[in-house]
Amino acid sequence: MVLGLGFSLGLPAPSADLPVTTSPLQEAPPDLLAQTASSQGSLLQQGIRQYEAAQYSAAIETWTQALSTLTHSPNDRLNRALILSNLSLAYQHLGQWQAAEEALAESFGQLQSIQDQLSPQAYLGVLAKALNTQGRFYWARGESERALELWQQATVAYQQTDNIVGATGGLMNQAKALQALGLTLQAQARLEQVEQLLAQQPDGPLKATGLRNLGNILRQIGDFAQSQQKLGQSLEIIHQSPSVRASTQMDLGNTQRALGDQATAVGQQAVAQRHFETALGLYRQAALAQPESLLTLQAQLNQLSLLVATRQGALAEALGLRLATAAYELPASRAAVEAQLNLTQSLIKLNAISPKDSTGSSSSGQNAARSGTRRSAPNALDWRDIADLIVSTLRNAQTLQDARAESYALGQLGHVYEMTHQWSSAQAVTQQALSKAEQSAALDIRYQWEWQLGRLLKQQGDRAAAIASYKTAVSTLDQVRRDLLVINSDVQFSFRDNVEPIYRELIALLVESEQNGVLSQDHLKGAIEAVDDLQLAELQNFLHCGLPEVVEISTREVDPTAAVFYPIILPNQLIVIVKLPNSDRLNYHTRFIPQGQVNQTLGTLRKELERRYVLPQGLSLSQQVYDWLILPAKALLAESQVQTLVFVLDGSLRNIPVAALHDGEHYLVENYAVALTPSRRLLQPQRLAQSKPRALLFGLAQIRDNFPAHQGFSPLPAVEDELAQIQSHISGQFFLNQSFTSETLKTKVSGVPFSIVHLATHGQFSSNLDKTFLLAWDKRIQVHELNALLQSRVNATPIELLVLSACETAAGDNRATLGLAGVAVRSGARSTLASLWAVNDQSTAILMAQFYETLAQSAQEVTKAAALRQAQLALMNTEGYESPRFWSPYTLVGNWL
Repeated sequence: MVLGLGFSLGLPAPSADLPVTTSPLQEAPPDLLAQTASSQGSLLQQGIRQYEAAQYSAAIETWTQALSTLTHSPNDRLNRALILSNLSLAYQHLGQWQAAEEALAESFGQLQSIQDQLSPQAYLGVLAKALNTQGRFYWARGESERALELWQQATVAYQQTDNIVGATGGLMNQAKALQALGLTLQAQARLEQVEQLLAQQPDGPLKATGLRNLGNILRQIGDFAQSQQKLGQSLEIIHQSPSVRASTQMDLGNTQRALGDQATAVGQQAVAQRHFETALGLYRQAALAQPESLLTLQAQLNQLSLLVATRQGALAEALGLRLATAAYELPASRAAVEAQLNLTQSLIKLNAISPKDSTGSSSSGQNAARSGTRRSAPNALDWRDIADLIVSTLRNAQTLQDARAESYALGQLGHVYEMTHQWSSAQAVTQQALSKAEQSAALDIRYQWEWQLGRLLKQQGDRAAAIASYKTAVSTLDQVRRDLLVINSDVQFSFRDNVEPIYRELIALLVESEQNGVLSQDHLKGAIEAVDDLQLAELQNFLHCGLPEVVEISTREVDPTAAVFYPIILPNQLIVIVKLPNSDRLNYHTRFIPQGQVNQTLGTLRKELERRYVLPQGLSLSQQVYDWLILPAKALLAESQVQTLVFVLDGSLRNIPVAALHDGEHYLVENYAVALTPSRRLLQPQRLAQSKPRALLFGLAQIRDNFPAHQGFSPLPAVEDELAQIQSHISGQFFLNQSFTSETLKTKVSGVPFSIVHLATHGQFSSNLDKTFLLAWDKRIQVHELNALLQSRVNATPIELLVLSACETAAGDNRATLGLAGVAVRSGARSTLASLWAVNDQSTAILMAQFYETLAQSAQEVTKAAALRQAQLALMNTEGYESPRFWSPYTLVGNWL
């Protein structure tokens, strides 16, 4: 079945900028057994045809009728089990979860009652389908571990019946679940098994379909290069089926679009444009396969959403006008309703970014919409036209008894009312959409309407109700966040438009709700909780995996000398919330500065700090940011005898080393130890587990000539001296150059109890996981491989400290620091020490030697943050290294104790 990724009723992504594609799960399609009476077989086949046409309500009715014709013979009870499994699938598509669960329970009951009377092949064939369907059920309910277990059982059953299609589908579903659980290497292993199975098949429809499904799964988990390769291979061996070829072209277009989105995220606009043009070309080719078909419409909808996303207004308007007719000429089905909703969502966005007045020129278009006046422009649709289309879709959804589709249509209609400032109508319709979402237990869409309701309540001046609605939306989103952000790689690139604003708008509401000129403690607490939730969401989105269970950090209990700073960048202000160690009260200060000015200042400061010598402009900017963040709390810090500042940094603040902020006389690090935490609830601080820590040291001083993995990197001659000096202070083992291989790292980390792992090698953090890696002698170790290695330790000794002494964040990549935070969180290390930019390896050797000397001499008395401070001060006072360029980029993330 084909689903809409961008505005799919089967997936949670709310954006219209995302393409139509195949379902991310490999369903066991409805089937029928050979030994059936002709009337029964006819009903089974009719239900299958209806299901494949996405007419789920009709299929349910037909299969229910077929059940009534079955007897109690073993064959008929086997058929009953199969039909009930099929019914569960149909109920799941309609969001009727109780009926789906009951059908599955009865299906398994029927199978169990006749197991001894059936051949193993017959029994296992139906059991595999039922297990696969049950896995889908638990996956949709957010229970990834249970889904994985069932898909593993289904795969075994498929393999025992030599069902290659079922086995490959089961393995791909397992890969999805493993990825969601953060087990990236295991997920890759499943996909490698799929690839091996497909390689053994002759070229033909089976292999082509398998490669296509594999390519789609790879795109879903963010491996776009491999997705492109597998889809390309699939296209090469498709010869006879124009529709299958067109579907694969559409899938390949989706991957090209994902590559374009990825390039856009890191500022590579020219590269992005090439991918987008390739995607549009593939969509156009796919649309030529079967004129006036659903497939053609879906390909054109992908064109439309991409044209809208890339702001090609004239082309989008012309195409949207044609599709507004084509989409409503299709026979009623779930797929048709999805296409209609996909269309209206693109039209909503198109009208929002390029509205027209009655003469066709750019205007707000809202007065005409409110009065119902239509534009005379022949190649555009106004708000009333769009509302009419949505109402037609709503009627179709009601005819199909599809509560999820009804919820989407009502939500869209509410958004049209919102865009035209019809607040009370928008609120009423949005509440209906919420009711339908609750009826179908669809948390993945419910949060969108709770967010929309919050916006509407805010517009009507009811701030208290708006805050309550936003909090409910965040709570709902938290329940589905892992599946939403981890397994839908396309959402990674729409995160800033469709997920992040929920948190930021809630924070803005909370910090703008003053009572007698003062913010309440409840609102301040709610704001930092929302910041923590946002940080977790960003990391899950970046890492494509779930994160460990969070814990609440109480600085009063773990460190009575540490204060926690929450600087929050909002559109028109910068608010800093401060939690002092000796009080439960939250303090705050606000600067009314536009977000653009904040980002520009921070960007310029970063460039100034990377200079070899400090210029007056750089010092002035450093003082300015100090005044924003620290100065208003300076007296409170002194009064509370604070020694360590812990920052939960927001946005572009992550790209600057806060240790280098200047008060006019001293840098911040001269007065305080400094540390970062991705979220106050992610990493529990505690002291080093042993007084004399042992280290496992790896270094790469040499770069191999003509070795692809090492291209673009320079030797690090001081690394050998760095490791030798560290070893003079802390006992351990070190491996240099040829002895630093990925296999050695794996063997030593997993088998020997070291509390510190030090990697002195080139590395890079990027917003692209594929470009977040470390260099070993034999390869580039990707971040997910490093995380898996560090988590594979068989001994109970935790990694207290992971040091990456020659890494850097990617230049020009505003989200690159997520790579650093991601390593810190996913590696399982309690603390991670790394640098924001490439640093002289000789100065690094000096700093690291001092750091370890301090840590070794007084591991129980001096915190890691304090040891880093001493090392930075020592380097600052070393001739030639006084500039912040050398000492400031070293950042301690996580446990600062």
